[in-house]
Amino acid sequence: MEEMKKQIEPFITTTKPQQAEVAITYSDQAKAFFQTEPLQQMDFRALVTNFYNHFVSLGVHRDVIPEKVSLEGYKLLFTPFLPYISDDYRKQAVDFVKNGGTWIIGPLSGGRTKEHTIHTIAALGVLEEIAEVEALYTYPIDGTGSIGHAFGESAPLGLWSTVFEYDEETAVGTIEGGNSNGKAFITESKVGKGKIVHLGSLPVGEEGDSLLKTVIDHYATDVRITVRTDVTSGTVVAPRIADDGKQSWVIINMDGQGGRVTIPTVAIDALTKEKVPEGRLEIGAYEYRVLSF
Repeated sequence: MEEMKKQIEPFITTTKPQQAEVAITYSDQAKAFFQTEPLQQMDFRALVTNFYNHFVSLGVHRDVIPEKVSLEGYKLLFTPFLPYISDDYRKQAVDFVKNGGTWIIGPLSGGRTKEHTIHTIAALGVLEEIAEVEALYTYPIDGTGSIGHAFGESAPLGLWSTVFEYDEETAVGTIEGGNSNGKAFITESKVGKGKIVHLGSLPVGEEGDSLLKTVIDHYATDVRITVRTDVTSGTVVAPRIADDGKQSWVIINMDGQGGRVTIPTVAIDALTKEKVPEGRLEIGAYEYRVLSF
């Protein structure tokens, strides 16, 4: 570790993390809500970690941010597992959408008030009016045989879910079978220059992981996310940038199994000063590389 520190410290001190274009909101208040109302004994930290891991496996550069952080510089905002969405956060997110961003709400988001009660005007409060969607029911969809279909994939649906009325203008994910056959579990609404997407239920199992990654990839592509990497599981890429705009990657294998990463163009190894050709680069067990483009 000492040798590694000596090698990369000069590089780290002269660069900074590159601005991510994707933000995922994490809330300690939401964690407290889940402790108070665990629903089906759900573990907040486990839910968030599993959700986050999909971004890692897709190579999407992302920030995990608290609720009050500025959304400047982001294109895509995810708000999962946030039972209570405050007025201030909602207003900031809606302004973000009106200026061209995409806000993906859910699953398990927006269904509670500040006092941890159920909304009386609508299941999701004013969010439904803003997005012009109608939430029909909220209930635990597990074990009902409900299958979600979206973006050419299908998977069983799980957890406490919000089911929306089907509208051909907003429904992008529909339910087959169960108690809500033909209704929607994903809606997409145009608001200003951007979009509000409601993810009302969580796809589960291996098929669910695939569907959820497809949803993430679809909207990342839709808003033209550029800071992405093609890297195998267990190896991470941390994009950094210098004051002069020069971009670099810090690549580290974390699981001891080695991995591969696709280099988009010819790079220079910042430690050895050797050229690294574009294409697949093999990374050894616990190996680290610093590449400049």
